[in-house]
This record gives sequence, structure tokens and C-alpha cells, in this order.
Amino acid sequence: MDKNLLIKYADLAIKKGVNLQSGQHLEILCSTERADFAEILTERAYFHGAKSVGITWENQKIERLKFENENIDELENIKKWEIEKKEFLVDDNACYIAVDTDDPNAFYGVDEEKI
Repeated sequence: MDKNLLIKYADLAIKKGVNLQSGQHLEILCSTERADFAEILTERAYFHGAKSVGITWENQKIERLKFENENIDELENIKKWEIEKKEFLVDDNACYIAVDTDDPNAFYGVDEEKI
């Protein structure tokens, strides 16, 4: 995709989508397949006054391996640090953008109780 179009899309998501205000934190959830767009989002967020930008990466192949190999008890065990991070983002009034590139068949054949 054209870089100028991605910049416009990032600006739209930041200013209109989440209405980032100067001094706010932006948290981005992004597929590793779209690292290029995450870089643009980060650059544009700082341009628009973000005090900080955090990124959580996702990868469907790795997620599939997790579902195939971990037992249900482990999958249901939400780590303390994950809860604390979410609480911090809420308390800090952070903005949140998710960039998704899901393959609708990525988890085909995985035990549905684990998903």
C-alpha cells in the first residue's frame, strides 16, 4: 500500500478514531505482518503529541501453536502482569488502536474449547 495513504489512514485513526490528545499514551495491538503500519502509527502519534506509544505484537502462527500445545488451565490463567498492564492503560486514560490482519482459517482444526 502507498505510504502516503498509510500516513493519512494513521492520522485518521489517531485524530478521529481514538481522538488522541496531546500528552496521552497510545497503545497499539498489531500483527507482526503489519509492522510497517505500526511504525507509521507510532511516528504519527508522536507527531500529534502522544507522550508515549506502546506496542503489543500478535502473530497468528504463534497463537495457533499456543492453542495446540497448552492445556486449557494454562490458557485460562491470565497473568498478573497482563492485568496490571490493562489497569495501567485504563488509569492512564490511554488510547487504543488494534491493527488486525486475521486469516479466517488460521485456527481451523484447533480444539474449539481452547480458543
